[in-house]
Amino acid sequence: MGIKMKLLFAPDSFKGSLSSEEIIRLLTEAAQKTFPGCECGGVPVADGGEGTVPAVVSATGGSVRKVKVHGPLMEEAAFILLFQKQNLQLCVM
Repeated sequence: MGIKMKLLFAPDSFKGSLSSEEIIRLLTEAAQKTFPGCECGGVPVADGGEGTVPAVVSATGGSVRKVKVHGPLMEEAAFILLFQKQNLQLCVM
């Protein structure tokens, strides 16, 4: 009986081309072709850039709501609220 290979992928997104989830899917497909029977898992990560919101939503199972707000000079801007799945009263701004 051999040792079962286990792989964990934790990629950041590739700006403008692939999300963390897409990279995890592609790496999992490649690993399973190369190492048949291996067990794969993935966790999206981010460095604070454009992949951060999707990574946090994926990690918490939460949801995103976009709202319009006004800046200090009353210019309109989009703002993102992240709500936890278990507690819709708790959000991250």
